Amino acid sequence: MEKDFMCALCLTFETESPEDDYFVSTECGHVYHHNCIKLSYETGYKECPVDRLPIDFGKLRRLYGSELRGKRSMVSTGSEPTSASLLLNMATTLQYDYKFKIILVGDSGVGKSSLMERYTDCSFNPNVPGTVGCDWRSKRINIGGKVICLSIWDTVGQEKYRSLISNYVREAQGCFITYDITRADSIQHIQDWYSYVKNFALPHTVIILIGNKTDLELHRIVTKETGKKLGLKLGIPFFETSAKDTYNVDSAFRCLAATILDNKNLIEAVELKMKNPNIELRRGRREEEHPINNTCSQIKSAFSAAGRRLRHFVTNNGSTHTNNQL
Repeated sequence: MEKDFMCALCLTFETESPEDDYFVSTECGHVYHHNCIKLSYETGYKECPVDRLPIDFGKLRRLYGSELRGKRSMVSTGSEPTSASLLLNMATTLQYDYKFKIILVGDSGVGKSSLMERYTDCSFNPNVPGTVGCDWRSKRINIGGKVICLSIWDTVGQEKYRSLISNYVREAQGCFITYDITRADSIQHIQDWYSYVKNFALPHTVIILIGNKTDLELHRIVTKETGKKLGLKLGIPFFETSAKDTYNVDSAFRCLAATILDNKNLIEAVELKMKNPNIELRRGRREEEHPINNTCSQIKSAFSAAGRRLRHFVTNNGSTHTNNQL
């Protein structure tokens, strides 16, 4: 497989739909799978995810010369030559031991986008617009001698788009559930977000609770003790952060990455995905999604076991003796 191109959105050479997908570049020169950028565009995000320049979807340029998953090769027509400026030097820019997918969820306006931009770009925009669909950044860090590539996804907070972001939650190794310390309503929805992530993410996904905007201490409504108690109740770590003054932002991301690195089940899943990108990792926890069905199954199993014991008793002791025992 010729590794000339890599999608800047999903960070892979491969595609989920090799029969109808291909690489394209924007006018600003960034390369994506056509289906990746199409999904982003159709959900309302009309800018290049890398440099935030407006995208004219009709002017995306199709690139030729690479195989997608080895199923077919796109033969160059000569009319659209591959630009050398679009080729990615993977030997120098993509050397890492593991790639972790990180998602940020929570109500709109709690500061998810600001947290991501502060961590990845070391910047803060007080007038950052609300996320439409999904936003993405990546950052490489070193933990315990391992180079980790964090693929960080910021999701929309409105409930009406909840079904859309389930696509981004899947196969995430880490998650920040975020609330705003100046808004009581944002922490009241944390339990719903926690259940949502549990239903769609990997069974061992590491989750951290974030109380953001500590720079607005004078306007605080949710106490730090309240956040701690909620974290203990859910059984997940808790951080208070400020994207504006950088308080605890780096610590929270490094803690999340280190916890993932220490989780044997997650690392095995990451390694399996690296060896076989086509594989679909097991998602969700069936017993949590359908507790009633699970209980019914346990009852049926118990009755079945009791029936087997009764038949065994009848066979060994005779029907008259069995009736007396009953």
